[in-house]
Amino acid sequence: MASTIQVDKIQDTGGNTILQSDGSGTATTTLPVGFGGTGAATLAAAGLANTPAFFGVLASNQSISNATWTKVLIATEKWDTDGTFASNKFTPAVAGKYLFTYGFSQDVIDDSERVDMQLYKNGVAYGFGYIQTSSPGTNIPSGYMGSVPVEMNTTDYVELYIYQSSGETATLYANRTTFSAMKIIGA
Repeated sequence: MASTIQVDKIQDTGGNTILQSDGSGTATTTLPVGFGGTGAATLAAAGLANTPAFFGVLASNQSISNATWTKVLIATEKWDTDGTFASNKFTPAVAGKYLFTYGFSQDVIDDSERVDMQLYKNGVAYGFGYIQTSSPGTNIPSGYMGSVPVEMNTTDYVELYIYQSSGETATLYANRTTFSAMKIIGA
């Protein structure tokens, strides 16, 4: 049998309110000084939330030229907690470490051709976080996912690029190509 404890307020032994609810599912907290609090605060203000964060998708199919690094045009935001994703790039406005994830689906590749996806930080290829694949046969569709942690200051920005070596223009598929990031708390 499950038990439920219902309270409006939780206080520490000194009588200080550390968590209070208004009964509607909304709660406020007072964080101790060691956690960034000096009174009523939110988890985000104390650096204890995974924000800023965003999730975007490719809105329409994108042509990717052969043997050229091409910026992925993520034009549709599914969500953006702080308005920090715009013009196909993420600029956090809050310094910290961020976890980027990305995935894509592109039309077929053939023998020994490759597809790489890589983050660019401040316009420069980031040292890791690429995907490379070579197909073992003929006409095998490619689709991959990856993630990379990146340390950023308030004005750094990150973009997503793709490279393919099929010998012709390839198609990156809409709604199957995604890009997201969130702040890593405690890092």
